[in-house]
Amino acid sequence: MQIHLYPFVPGSYKHWWDNALPDLKERSIDAHKLWKICGCPRSGDIFSLMKQAEIAYKQAIKAHRTSADTYISNELHDLLMEKDMINFWKSWNAKFPRNVNSKLVDGTNNSQIIATKFANLFQQNCQLSKPSSKDHTISSQLQSYVNNSDMSDLKLFDVETVCQCLSQMKKGKAPCADGTEAEHLVYAH
Repeated sequence: MQIHLYPFVPGSYKHWWDNALPDLKERSIDAHKLWKICGCPRSGDIFSLMKQAEIAYKQAIKAHRTSADTYISNELHDLLMEKDMINFWKSWNAKFPRNVNSKLVDGTNNSQIIATKFANLFQQNCQLSKPSSKDHTISSQLQSYVNNSDMSDLKLFDVETVCQCLSQMKKGKAPCADGTEAEHLVYAH
């Protein structure tokens, strides 16, 4: 059985559905109606006709669904193997659209109140904490090391070295545990 795949329609309920399936569905429904009119026989020609139509319809659905899933999977796999991350994510987002997020935050949908709540949350979480005594001890030890050492053998980083290192960082990689990505550093200035 050859299956012709139609282009994927984002957000469609049954993206694998095509023009051949409605005919098979109609035949299955008609055969089932005939079987019921005839008293729901458990054997004979009417029973066989109903079962054949039902099986043909179910097999076609299964084949179309499998073929569509394989097509999607193969396309994404090929893009991933080519390391074409931009087109991979474009394809992914086209095939699996994001759900619209709820606009309800802490029981309110007023955007002004939500923005204020987020601002307060970020203000609380992003305040600098007072240095602990341990931080002060480490800082004083570092200062005494710098004061007591010969600075001629200590090579400091210059702006050009830092820029050169940042320009060689690979982009599009997973972030660190704190959420910092290479792009944060590369595009910081």
